[in-house]
Parts: sequence; C-alpha cells; structure tokens
Amino acid sequence: MFFRMDHFPYKDGMHITFYQTTAVDIKKIHENFNTETQNRQKNNGVVVPDVLIRGKRSRATFENVEILPHNTRNDLFRDGVITALDVILSLADKKKIDIRIEMA
Repeated sequence: MFFRMDHFPYKDGMHITFYQTTAVDIKKIHENFNTETQNRQKNNGVVVPDVLIRGKRSRATFENVEILPHNTRNDLFRDGVITALDVILSLADKKKIDIRIEMA
C-alpha cells in the first residue's frame, strides 16, 4: 500500500525515513498516480477507489468514494487541498457514515 507524501503535514518532532525500493514498487506507485490523475480529470474531483475505516470493534469499507474539499484546515493548506478529514466528511455528507461529537 502506498500513501502520498503530500497528504501528511510535517509536525514538530516528526521524523521522515527514506527506504530504498524496487523497480516493481516504483511502477506500482507510478500506476497509482496515473490512475488518480485520470480519475480526477474524468470526475472533476477526487475519487478514492478504496476507503477502509477501522475502529476498536468494527471496520467499514467503501469503494469509489468521491471526495470533496471542506477546507477545514485553511490555516495550513490552500483551499481545495484534500486531506484525510475530507474523506470522513465526504462520507458523512453522503450519509454513508454517522459522525457525532458527544460531550461527557
């Protein structure tokens, strides 16, 4: 599984480690990037092919999830940047998951 580096902001105390990889892995990364680029152009937005949400007692999987930017962190990112939070909020917008904040 591969994750794009630009989806994770640098935080104080964070360490970045580089690993040498194989040509096969580089090809997979390149294919994923091409697929993402083509999907973005075709759909006028971001469509994530597979989303897995894992909780302590449950897990949920979703396919071909259209992600819309919610611009919740415009103090760090320019408008339109997609973050992991946008995945959750987009699923909630479509009533695929329920998000509640409960105060004890």
